[in-house]
Amino acid sequence: MRFAAAIFICVLMLGIALPAHADLAQVQAGELAMANNCPPKKIDVYRASIGSGDSTTYKVECTMPKVTDPNAPKGNGALLIRCDGELCQILDPMAAGK
Repeated sequence: MRFAAAIFICVLMLGIALPAHADLAQVQAGELAMANNCPPKKIDVYRASIGSGDSTTYKVECTMPKVTDPNAPKGNGALLIRCDGELCQILDPMAAGK
């Protein structure tokens, strides 16, 4: 009976620890976007892979400044950021309409 209780506690702790790791990668993706002049408005999981080389790709929508000049170049509306564990890198700036 004690063995079953110990296994239950271990499984419960593992279930609590896994989402915390994903939250940390999402925070790091937001920090990387801020460092690249993209204040995050919304961060969504774009793609996730599970396995020995697990990684998560986030789509970070940027808060774009309001521009009054109609001829001003349009900036990127979003970034794709891939996080492998705790290492995040920018994959591709996305146009606002994609």
